[in-house]
Amino acid sequence: GSYVSPQMFKLLVGKGHAEFSTGNQQDAYEYWSWLLDRMERAERVDGVPADMTHKLFEFAAQTRLTDQQSGKVKYSEVSDRLLSLSIPLEAATNEAEVKDYEERCAKRQKNAADTEASKEPPVRLRVPMIKCFEAMGAESVIDGYKSPVTGQLGLASQTRRLASFPKYLLCHIRRYVLAEDWTPKKLDVLLSAPDSIDLE
Repeated sequence: GSYVSPQMFKLLVGKGHAEFSTGNQQDAYEYWSWLLDRMERAERVDGVPADMTHKLFEFAAQTRLTDQQSGKVKYSEVSDRLLSLSIPLEAATNEAEVKDYEERCAKRQKNAADTEASKEPPVRLRVPMIKCFEAMGAESVIDGYKSPVTGQLGLASQTRRLASFPKYLLCHIRRYVLAEDWTPKKLDVLLSAPDSIDLE
């Protein structure tokens, strides 16, 4: 039967893009956005009806901003095709096990002859994926917010939620964070994903 090889697919989709047309490792978030844009343009040229592929993934994200000085509330919505989630490390369910593992690793570094123990598989932090969604919807405080009502700097609170749901919700897990020295650091964390998640 007919088929498209991964290499052929990559060459086709990456054509015309300075990065995606190369053999370098690419960012999945950017690649997915580029792929959907390419598909949308091709479908418009071919006269595909309104229910185009990218519509299957589109959703509206709503932000609620509360000015703590005046009590005024402002709502804003943006359309997106990929939900970006941060990993709340404080929600890890096995912090004690990871700490014990790190202590054993430190001892092994002092005893290079302990080769048998060095074969121990790594123990990584494990975070329930539902905690990533809860962190997305949690209230955050903005300090130094200039109130449009009083004109003074003060506090504001902000919450985010999904105002609409797509047929297929794709999630992007932000594994790269800034360390204390402002260098990028990749989080080596396992996410436990259940069979179903209630986001209502």
